[in-house]
Amino acid sequence: MTPSIDRAEAAAFSGYRPEKFPFPYTPDSPAYRALREGLYRAVTTACQKGRRTFLCGMATGFDTLAGLQVLKARGAGYGAQLVCAVPYAGVADHWPRPDRYAFDHLCREASAVITLSPRYFTGCFHARNRWLIDHAGLLICYHCGVPGGTAYTVRYAKSKGVPIQNLAEEGPEQLTLAL
Repeated sequence: MTPSIDRAEAAAFSGYRPEKFPFPYTPDSPAYRALREGLYRAVTTACQKGRRTFLCGMATGFDTLAGLQVLKARGAGYGAQLVCAVPYAGVADHWPRPDRYAFDHLCREASAVITLSPRYFTGCFHARNRWLIDHAGLLICYHCGVPGGTAYTVRYAKSKGVPIQNLAEEGPEQLTLAL
């Protein structure tokens, strides 16, 4: 059952998998740390502006990092709620162990886990991305022009009039600006 989601209070995430980032996606990379800190600021700023529900598409990379920042904000008292939008049952079954651990951790700690399809089908990731945008009043993303799912999601958000906060364009120092 899908929980009731108020679009005005919801933000969705979209961004790259680790191999698509234009910098080393490792915790010892300064760019990775800046992204993590920028994501946290984006989440807490969104909370301060009344957004409390964060929709996470549960892919490796940006999605997972964003979900972890929502949990951190919740722990800091921001009232953030994480909703995991899993594209299909078993999506993480064959992922490397660290990625499966992060996936399982987010699902355990989430306010809700929504599995959009019982099985894989061609187009299931695009369907998940459309679901995210159809339920969100803001897209927080990292998109620097690389084609793929994030580009698709950004285009879809624009077509639906959903405001976009692109961390790749803003840079970490500008993330506290008004959403």
